[in-house]
Amino acid sequence: MATRPLVANFSTASSPCAKIKRHGWVKPKRGYDKLNVDGSFDPDLLEGAYGAVLRDSTSKFIGAGNGKLEWCGDVLLMTEATTLRLGLNLAATLGCNRLKVNSDNDEVSETIINGGWSYGLATAIFDDCYHSACDSSHVIF
Repeated sequence: MATRPLVANFSTASSPCAKIKRHGWVKPKRGYDKLNVDGSFDPDLLEGAYGAVLRDSTSKFIGAGNGKLEWCGDVLLMTEATTLRLGLNLAATLGCNRLKVNSDNDEVSETIINGGWSYGLATAIFDDCYHSACDSSHVIF
């Protein structure tokens, strides 16, 4: 599983059409820490990988974590929800309770904003995420 994404990333990066991304990481408000989460999914193997990075409002690295999902039945949504759960647990463990969460999956963010209600395979994961977010002082999605 690890070789395919590396080859795909290399191919994309070495393309003559490749462009430098502008407007990358943006600082959160003062007093907040920023949690960046992202997951990936291999539809052929039904496996996923996920990671999370925490930085403070001065861009200082606080912590990071990653993992692998041996099976994902709900395609990308389960992977993204698991990624958010890892990130929120990491933030709680490191004492970060005022967060700006950045996820590239709007459905995950909207589900948590709307109370964590979901009817898919990731229902329990969304419930965990919602309660973890509620345990923090303030979380912005």
